[in-house]
Amino acid sequence: MVCPRLDSATYFPPRDMSCYNIKTGRTEEKMVSKRFLFNASAISTLKDKYANEIQPTRVEALSAFIWSRFVVAMSDQVEAETETSITRLYLVIHGLDLRMRMNSSPTESYFVNFSWVVTIMPSMDKTVEEGYGFVTKMREAVKKTKDSDYVKRIQEGDTLFSSMKRKGDDKSSQEPPREEAMRKKIEFGHFIFSSYCRFQLYEVDFGWGRPIWVSQATLPLKNRATFMPTRSGDGIEVWINLTDVDMAKFEADGVFLKFVSQASDR
Repeated sequence: MVCPRLDSATYFPPRDMSCYNIKTGRTEEKMVSKRFLFNASAISTLKDKYANEIQPTRVEALSAFIWSRFVVAMSDQVEAETETSITRLYLVIHGLDLRMRMNSSPTESYFVNFSWVVTIMPSMDKTVEEGYGFVTKMREAVKKTKDSDYVKRIQEGDTLFSSMKRKGDDKSSQEPPREEAMRKKIEFGHFIFSSYCRFQLYEVDFGWGRPIWVSQATLPLKNRATFMPTRSGDGIEVWINLTDVDMAKFEADGVFLKFVSQASDR
C-alpha cells in the first residue's frame, strides 16, 4: 500500500496562469479517435527501418512512422495549398517525463505529472522512407533536456507561461501590412505525441484487482497520437485523434495498415 504525496508544489511552485486559456488546443471540428495495435514484430521492423543514423527506441520509431504516414495522407492538402502560394509547416510536439531528469528525483508516490514537451520541425527535404529525419531531430531535442540545469531553469523561470503570454500578445497586437501578408502565406500546424509505455499501468491496483485493459479518454484534440502499453508489454496501442476527413485518408494508407495488427473505434 502506497500513500500518495500531494506536496509536489515544493518542486514546481504555483505560477500565475491567468494568461492560459483552458480551451487552448481544443477544436470544434468533428473528431474521430481510433485505436491501432502494433505488435512486437511490427515495432521491431520499424526500428530497423529508421536505424540508418542512430538506433531508435520503440516510441521514436513508431512516432517517426506515424508522422511520415500522416504527411503522406495530408499530401493532397499540401499540394492544393502550394498552388495558392500557402506554405504549411508542422511542429511536432512530444511529451517528456521530467522525473528522471531532476537532480533530486521525486518519489513515485507523488500524485502529479512531472512533464514537459520538446518540439521539432522535421526536415521535409528528407524522404518519407527516412521518416523526414524525425528520429535524429527528436533525439537531438531530447538530448538538450538532459543538461543538469535544464529542469532547474524550468523550476525557477516562467518559460512555459511567458511563451503563452507572448503568443497571446502577438495575436492581439496590430500587425503591419507586410508582416500580415507574410503570415497569410505561411500556416503552422501541429502533431502531438505522448507515451505512457514506461508507466506500469497494468500493475496499478486500487483495491479491486489489476486492470484488464487501460485506454485513454476521448479528447477533442486534433492531430494527436497517444501510445499505451499492451497488457503483455511487448506491443503498443496507439490512440490517434484526427478530423473525420483526415482519418478517412489516414486509414486508406496501405503502407500504414500493413504494420497494424488490429484497429478499432472506441
